Amino acid sequence: MPSIRRNIRFTPAATSAEPGRDAVLLLDDDVRIHTLLSGALSSVLGGIPLLKALTIKEALAIASTHSIKLFIVDVDLPDGTGLDFHRQVRDQHRAAHTIVITGTPLIVDENFSQRFGTDHVLRKPFNIVELQTIVKDLLSKPRVAAATAMEPPSDPTDSVAPSDDTFAATLHSLTPTDIIQLKCIGRATSALRFTATDGRTGHIHFLNGDIVHAETARRHGIDAFNEIVTWRGGRVAETAVVPVERSIQGKWEGLLMDALRLADEAATS
Repeated sequence: MPSIRRNIRFTPAATSAEPGRDAVLLLDDDVRIHTLLSGALSSVLGGIPLLKALTIKEALAIASTHSIKLFIVDVDLPDGTGLDFHRQVRDQHRAAHTIVITGTPLIVDENFSQRFGTDHVLRKPFNIVELQTIVKDLLSKPRVAAATAMEPPSDPTDSVAPSDDTFAATLHSLTPTDIIQLKCIGRATSALRFTATDGRTGHIHFLNGDIVHAETARRHGIDAFNEIVTWRGGRVAETAVVPVERSIQGKWEGLLMDALRLADEAATS
């Protein structure tokens, strides 16, 4: 926990808001964090209430009835992960910003935020002044929902007609991480074949958005998944869904974080 000088006194932030009124939502299962941030953020919230939740269930109930300008979420929670919560609410609160706070031993950098669509990631114990500065900056930004640009293909043959009420697409400049997230967020039951530029191939299987199995020529299970995530350049295609024995356990957000951490450690070793 961050150390706080004894002669510093915080005025707690407001902790209630009328439905529909702008608010900041803190999701963390540590009541000490609630107490600390309630005081520390009071000077930068500008009268915006700080609403608090200990679980994803509580946070979802609050987010469903309030207009949230900023989410501050922990990663490890009793009923899931903060990243899972972020995925569930970002469509409803497209203009909101998100700060992730975590005690998980991750390599926290700008790439993490880009991968998971958050604004900032702070490691516990975090610097209170740094958090105050970030919160003040994010709340001062205009509330403009991010637009998704869709460019028509330059050649009509690039378009693939959908076979049902979904879209088929040819997309560029994606990494395995991007593609895996699309399948998980969409709660897909699917199988993907990845082919790297050097000829290596691998498969990842999804069941209702969960990553359940992966394999390459040399590896199986989580080791194969971690290998595929590191590939840069190649192609990916849907393959027939076949029954597989589950070889991977855990939430997809955690699996991706671990794979990216291992890749970063390998690149710097």
